[in-house]
Amino acid sequence: MDDALVYRYLQPGEETAVCNLVLRVFNEFIAPDYTDEGIREFSAYIQPERLASRYQSDHKVIVATTATDTTHHNEIVGMLELRNGGHISLLFVDKRFQHKGISRHLVQQAIDISRQDNPELRQMSVNSSPYALLVYKRLGFRVTQPEQVSHGIRYIPMVLDLSGFNLSRENFMLLTDFHPRSALVTRTTHVDLPRYPVIDTHNHLTEFAGGWDQRPVTALLDRLDEAGVQSYVDLDGAWGEDLLHRHLDLFKAAAPERFRVFTGVDWSTWDEQGDHFGELAATRLREHHARGADGLKVWKNLGLQVRDHTDTLVSVDDARLDPIWATAGELGLPVVVHIADPVAFFWPLDATNERWEELRAHPDWHFPSPPYPSFESIVEAFARVVERHPHTTFIGAHVSSFAENLAWVGSLLDRCPNFYVDISARISELGRQPYTARRFFIRYADRILFGIDAGPDVATYRVYYRFLETDDEYFDYGIGDVPRQGRWRIYGLYLPDDVLQKVYAGNAQRVIWHRS
Repeated sequence: MDDALVYRYLQPGEETAVCNLVLRVFNEFIAPDYTDEGIREFSAYIQPERLASRYQSDHKVIVATTATDTTHHNEIVGMLELRNGGHISLLFVDKRFQHKGISRHLVQQAIDISRQDNPELRQMSVNSSPYALLVYKRLGFRVTQPEQVSHGIRYIPMVLDLSGFNLSRENFMLLTDFHPRSALVTRTTHVDLPRYPVIDTHNHLTEFAGGWDQRPVTALLDRLDEAGVQSYVDLDGAWGEDLLHRHLDLFKAAAPERFRVFTGVDWSTWDEQGDHFGELAATRLREHHARGADGLKVWKNLGLQVRDHTDTLVSVDDARLDPIWATAGELGLPVVVHIADPVAFFWPLDATNERWEELRAHPDWHFPSPPYPSFESIVEAFARVVERHPHTTFIGAHVSSFAENLAWVGSLLDRCPNFYVDISARISELGRQPYTARRFFIRYADRILFGIDAGPDVATYRVYYRFLETDDEYFDYGIGDVPRQGRWRIYGLYLPDDVLQKVYAGNAQRVIWHRS
């Protein structure tokens, strides 16, 4: 990205474009922390004529512009205003171009310009907004005074010591550019096929997983054979009645012993059904079971986003949903519940969050409390549902979304014989705690189901096989260049054969296949 941009002085006639950029970013990210007075004061400062006046006096304005992009040719995507030979008065980057090193380059340009004017310059200064505080800290600025307020403008005075300081790429690197190569000499075991046939209990077939519902079923069966996957649970029927029927006709009808298709709950009908929603959803579940659905999938929007007819957030353990869980138990339908998400998705998005890169790439995955319920309250509510319905089989997807705390998961397994977990999309967590995870697998060998949640991807299956079967050390848990879920590597569990047989297929045959 840096190489595709041009850094230069503002040119006459560009004042309006720069001010529009500043106000867009200000209104979205900074204004929510300001009073009305502060917003008015800042907006008055960011007017094209005032910017032109400052620029024609002693202020300097540096802009970052696109140079080669045909869609946004010469578009201004970042700006820095410099005054008094070393004070940054404005630094703004367009939302689409943030976290790409533009701020670093603009500050380096400001340092170079200031040093040309004053070779003896020893420090740069800035009055940072609360929102930009972390950005400046990462660039090396330090706080010199507590937060101040002037005419409603909130700011924190900061300085950057220039003694021997250089922000050039040789001395400053973006996290996205960091690709360390391990110096460890360790064994690499290639596991092309699992030691025993596999049943994948948590996966998909729609566009998310490669669009296999748009291809011949024979091609899918060939792919599963290549990966050593005996049978496959398709959870996409949870996303709509039409999709459920289509997948039953397409996959289960073609190979009834190889596929199971789960249905879901249509939360959008709560407005019209009111407090009778749970009973009517249970009736719909009976109809889907008669049609051929093999289980029920509940997604994380329950507990995070689902609201009732009074616009009240619905808790996972809302008693009005009990008819759904009870009916699933009566029909012998297992209930796969993806509740919450990784714990870090609920933490503040700051320098301490180990999933920072992933959440920056997917901001809609971030669920800070408030406004969302806390992670702990959601998983505890789910635990109460499992305990309240002992005759219903619940499968906690993604190690019940709490692979970071296997003691908590194990406690619920101990209390509830009707509770199981799948390991889909969580070997990144399990594999960095290999001793604890191995003990967990051995102790709960009858309660753990295999799944990858990545579509029928052969390369991903092989990483899972390596994780479960070998004692290889410190290897990638994904197949991309940069780990998506966190910058760490994992260790193999080297599970005993009897445990492998149960996790790979035995438990799924008992919990899902033989019930259908």
